[in-house]
Amino acid sequence: MFALAVPVSAIALNSGFRHHGALLPVLFGAIGLALLGAGALAGQPELIETGLTVAGGLALAGAHWQNWRLRRAATALLVDPA
Repeated sequence: MFALAVPVSAIALNSGFRHHGALLPVLFGAIGLALLGAGALAGQPELIETGLTVAGGLALAGAHWQNWRLRRAATALLVDPA
C-alpha cells in the first residue's frame, strides 16, 4: 500500500501545487508519507506502528483535502472573475 501511496500522492500534490502554488498541502503530504513509511517499514511495536500509520493517514488525507479545496478555489477564480 505504501508503494502505491507515494507516487499517487506525489502526482496529485505536485499537480495541485502547480495549479494553486500553496506549499501547505505539499508539506502535510510529505509529513503524512513519512509517518506512513515509518509505520510500515520501521518494524516498531504494534502500538507504535498503528499510531504512526493512523497519524500519517490523517495527515495525508488532510493534505489531499486542502489541495482539493485550493484547486477548486483557484479554478473558481479563473472561471468566474466577477
